[in-house]
Amino acid sequence: MGTLEMDHLKNMREYFRSGKTKEASWRESQLKGLRRFLVEKENDIFMALMQDLGKHRLEAFRDEVFLNSLHIYNFFKYVDIFSNPRNAFFLFCKVFYQMIRTHIYMVHEDKII
Repeated sequence: MGTLEMDHLKNMREYFRSGKTKEASWRESQLKGLRRFLVEKENDIFMALMQDLGKHRLEAFRDEVFLNSLHIYNFFKYVDIFSNPRNAFFLFCKVFYQMIRTHIYMVHEDKII
């Protein structure tokens, strides 16, 4: 690792140890940007998944684009609570459970677990 990378790593570690978190507005803008990226690059994502994995467009949408959009929506809904470190872990568990349950339902459409 070069000097620039070491300095950056040192800064990241100091920030982590400080216990500070990013503002909710910053988190919201990142989530909006990620969602915008998924929408803008949807066709590129479909083409890459077809070329690399042989995934059909509908399968790629269901497994990749839709699920990631759903995850982004769920995190966006609770972004203020995630900004509080005390609440973040418990909320993460709740949202993670909802995402897993949604994924299981989508994979096994004939069963609701």
